[in-house]
Amino acid sequence: MSFELCKRITLDKKNNKIKVCIASNNVTPKTYKIYELCKDYEGYSFEDKLLCLYEDMQSGNIQISTINDNTENFEYAMWKVREYLRENNIDSYDDLYIRKGNLYRERIFDFAGIKRSTLEKESNREYEDWKKYDEWKDKQDKNFVKKMEDKFAKEIRYEVYGNCFEVFKKALYEKIEGSYKVLYANVYPIVKVGKYDRGYSRFSYSWDTETNICLKCSYKKAYIITKDFGSKRELKIVKVGSEV
Repeated sequence: MSFELCKRITLDKKNNKIKVCIASNNVTPKTYKIYELCKDYEGYSFEDKLLCLYEDMQSGNIQISTINDNTENFEYAMWKVREYLRENNIDSYDDLYIRKGNLYRERIFDFAGIKRSTLEKESNREYEDWKKYDEWKDKQDKNFVKKMEDKFAKEIRYEVYGNCFEVFKKALYEKIEGSYKVLYANVYPIVKVGKYDRGYSRFSYSWDTETNICLKCSYKKAYIITKDFGSKRELKIVKVGSEV
């Protein structure tokens, strides 16, 4: 599966721009370049573009490759979304991705007056329906069709991802003050994490529970560490200085 590795995201609400620093996962050597998201999307507000970014992250098209002071906000937000989906028994593929595609086909076919195929095999029905739509589309004004398709795509994006998007935004902009550390087995402070790119698998901890030597980081980064290493590690987040 091809996707984009991302090591920085710039949100410029004032100028209605979102930029991502990305590189393809299946090209070596990795060459990161900066692209403006939704650059050619006419009439899109900053909120619309942020939703597109969330959708790309939700679907796996954009994946955070390196955790840093910039990307930790977005990775933290995505972990919060995953929690929301799990707590509400929502399947990210069937209930979001597939539903979005089904709604889009339904809306544009209804708008174009396409009579649905009755063929037995689903793939054959879809092929015939899209063929009819393309034939209808060729007879229409191209600008009109593009605006219609964009309108339906935007509406459906909010309809399907709306609740998840609110969770994403709340976590993304959440401010949590202070410095934090992570305890292994709920007792021993982690002092070092392996190279902090995705795919690391090691951390070092101190047997001295009284030591001041520990990995100090933001709450969001500490939270990501506990999630990436999994619940079986018995990791606990503690605010530095709260033990006194």
